[in-house]
Parts: sequence; C-alpha cells; structure tokens
Amino acid sequence: MSYTQVQICNLALTRMGHTEVIQVLTEKSEAAYNCNRLYDPSLRAALEAFPWDFARVIVDLALLSETPDDYDYAYTIPSDCVRPLYILPEQDPPIVFRRRGSTLYTDAEDAQLAYTSYVDNPAEYTALFAQSFSYLLASDLAIALASDLDLQSRMIQLATGAVNEAKASDAQVGKKTSTRYSDIVSARA
Repeated sequence: MSYTQVQICNLALTRMGHTEVIQVLTEKSEAAYNCNRLYDPSLRAALEAFPWDFARVIVDLALLSETPDDYDYAYTIPSDCVRPLYILPEQDPPIVFRRRGSTLYTDAEDAQLAYTSYVDNPAEYTALFAQSFSYLLASDLAIALASDLDLQSRMIQLATGAVNEAKASDAQVGKKTSTRYSDIVSARA
C-alpha cells in the first residue's frame, strides 16, 4: 500500500487519539495547520535516523575550487542530501570525510557519495517506514494539539519500537532470507 501525506497525517492523528480527520493539509483546521507545519521537520528527522534503502542515492560529487587546510578536496553536497553515508568505494577503514554546511571535505579524489536523500513522495516509502514516521509525527503533534507530555512520551515509545521494526526490515533488503532445502534436511538428521 502506498500512502499520501494526508493519510500519514491522519494516521498520526488517530494514533494520538485525535478524532478529527483532515482532507487536505491546507484546510482551515488546527489539526491540518499543525500537520502541515510539523510534517517536513518530522520527515527529515525520520529520514536522517537510518540509512533507509528506499532513500539511498549514489552520485559523483562536484569538485569545488577551494582546498581546505585539513583535507585535499572539497565537494558540493547535493541539495537533497539529508545524511551523507559513505564515500565509495566502501573500504575498511572507511574513507574519512567531514560535512560543513553544503560542503563535503575529504582526501578522496573523484569522490562518489552514498547518501540518504530527501524523499517527500510517500508513495516511495516502505509500509513500515510510513508507519514509524506516523508515530514520530504523532509525538510532535501531541504537544502542538494536546499539550500532553505523557501522550508525547507514549508516542515516542511507540515510534521507537516501530522505527526499530522498520530498520530491521530495511536492513534485510537485498539479502537472501530463504532457507535452503538441504539445511532443513540436515537439521532433521
């Protein structure tokens, strides 16, 4: 199932026990106003919390002419970058870099960056990410709509559990999860 922003907002409102349903984020209601105001900051926090597979992007970085004292190269960070993850190729130890504003500094020449991008289209979210994000949004809305710290605390606890479930699922993307027939036969012997 894919979600819309309004569906995620209504899910967050429902989770916190709010009975009002919104139709659009720009309607004239306190719930819509606060959903509209808090959606983007909550989304950015949710995206930054983990290197979500659906939001991972790899790009060649644009070299800047400046050269910092402590690194050999400076690159422009893409405008949709929420969280830089690593410089390619991945290696052990990883290639060191520093982010300062919209600039990335490193000793890597011709750097490629893997990063979490800002994905604002809910149709691209996994179901578990959308669920966990709705709890995070509910925790922010609990103060804005209900001025209830206990409710916010409960929503944060539920968000933490939902985020952990989403992280565990996301970490399995692309990994082999099926059991081989020979493993089952060996276990019986």
